[in-house]
Amino acid sequence: MNRIAWKLVFCTSLASLCSASELAHARGVGNVSAGVVAGKIAQTQTGATEAVEQTEAGAIAAPADTTASPAAPAVPVNLCQGPTLMPGWYMGAQLGYGTYRVRNSISNPASSGITSNLVAAANGYAAGILMGYGRMVNPWIYIGAEAFINANNFDQNYSYNNGIGTSTYINQTNSGPTLGIGILPGIKLTESTLTYLRLGWNRVTIKTIETFTGAVSGNRSISRTGFVFGVGIETLIMDNYSVRGEFDHMYFNSYQSYNPYNTLVNPSSNQYMLSFIYHFA
Repeated sequence: MNRIAWKLVFCTSLASLCSASELAHARGVGNVSAGVVAGKIAQTQTGATEAVEQTEAGAIAAPADTTASPAAPAVPVNLCQGPTLMPGWYMGAQLGYGTYRVRNSISNPASSGITSNLVAAANGYAAGILMGYGRMVNPWIYIGAEAFINANNFDQNYSYNNGIGTSTYINQTNSGPTLGIGILPGIKLTESTLTYLRLGWNRVTIKTIETFTGAVSGNRSISRTGFVFGVGIETLIMDNYSVRGEFDHMYFNSYQSYNPYNTLVNPSSNQYMLSFIYHFA
């Protein structure tokens, strides 16, 4: 009886121990599973956080999209660039020096015995004002139109003797104001310099005074017109201001002096002019 009771107690204890073990095992497995799940969730959250942080950092530090169209190269700025030619109206002052060459075909009264083909060179200065308009018709070709007025002091005396000392012929030539208009076609040499031609028409007052021993004086003042051909160069020295150097040759219509001399006068002129010009903006 006692042996049977001990067996019964032993079996009951063993059954209780197995139940407790199974319960503990079940709880442990549950805790482990929960830990695994929690760990996975934590890892997922950590990875997501790191991914967000990496994405934000990449958005901040990411280079520009290389697939976009490349930007046009920047045009370098030349801080030392000088003034450039400009179109429009301009005005200026000019000063020059020149020579009026006046060919006098002298045919005095028969009693004088004097005939000559005297060439008088009347040297002097000219000064005046000008106004015009010019523009570039393409990147290289310039065209302008201009008008001017000059005051002159060309004056020269010549005397001629008949060879025997009994008669002397004196010829005095001087000039008055000169008016002119012209067309100036040119070529641009640099951004601030051009060379040009002058094709124009001038009008000048020329005075001839003739005196012959024993005869009355002859005095004729007349205005003559003629064609002008010239060449020049102009360059800007600062914004709106330029200087110009120019050479001109002028052909004027001939005329005849009054009786009793009837001298045929053929005037022409060479002039060198320097101009200072202001260009209106």
